[in-house]
Amino acid sequence: MAGELLTTDGQVEWRGTLLGPGTPFGTVKITGLWDLPGQRGGNPPLPGFHGSYLGQRLSTDRQVTWDFKTKTARADFAGAIATLRAITAPDENPGNEPLYVQLDGLAMMVNARVTGRAIPTDVHYSLGYSAGSIAWEANDPRVYGRVEKSTSTRLAVAAGGGLDFGGGGLDFGGGGLAFGAGVTGGQCFALNAGHVPTWPRFEVDGPTLGPQILYGGRALQFDPAWSLLAGQTLRIDTAPGRRTVEVNGVNVRQRLFTAQWTALQGNENTRIQFLAGAYNAAAELRPYWRDAYQ
Repeated sequence: MAGELLTTDGQVEWRGTLLGPGTPFGTVKITGLWDLPGQRGGNPPLPGFHGSYLGQRLSTDRQVTWDFKTKTARADFAGAIATLRAITAPDENPGNEPLYVQLDGLAMMVNARVTGRAIPTDVHYSLGYSAGSIAWEANDPRVYGRVEKSTSTRLAVAAGGGLDFGGGGLDFGGGGLAFGAGVTGGQCFALNAGHVPTWPRFEVDGPTLGPQILYGGRALQFDPAWSLLAGQTLRIDTAPGRRTVEVNGVNVRQRLFTAQWTALQGNENTRIQFLAGAYNAAAELRPYWRDAYQ
């Protein structure tokens, strides 16, 4: 699992290479990980009155910088610098990659790309010593836990051996589906131990008819006549900027009739319900999420 190279505070892992304490590069400081990113938005002025309307405030991109100094034998210096240059070189069209950092005993992650590299080649460099920095930019300002969490549930089953949904699909009524006594399954819980909302992703294994996912008082409901077949996996990414709905890599967003996207709130154990138009013992829902911080 990526990020497993981290063992102590001050270490950084990028593209499968460990940097910081215990490596040829000592950590001088890490900035931007615990800092609050810049805030965009403002308060529109109240016309004819003192003050303003309360406007929205949103975080901008997160900037993370790792300052280092070399800690290696002169004979190993050139090779260490070459490795650092190689792992921070941009691709033709660089995308986000996971940057792992450990501080305060916590192994954290941001999705970022390299935006700066400084390796001074002064008189000290000729002696096998350098002090420089690497900078990353994360367009998602959240800092995530290293480990992606997951849980799972199958459709609800009545105590008698099966749940009769009826011929016309599910009737939610005024406040959701009430299974009543003697019904088990059909729900799981996702604990976001961070302190800001995190956007989950879901996987549903078929066969199932008109799958529905309820959580946080919102719903993702598919066409009740649409069937997810055996061997197919429905994948949903709820994050803003992505919002993908695919079956085996094919876009099926048109089958999502109700798209009430919402996040898992911080410090909250969210109940997630898995429903469908008909019961099938093989159908399974798997939520995935990471604890999120700012």
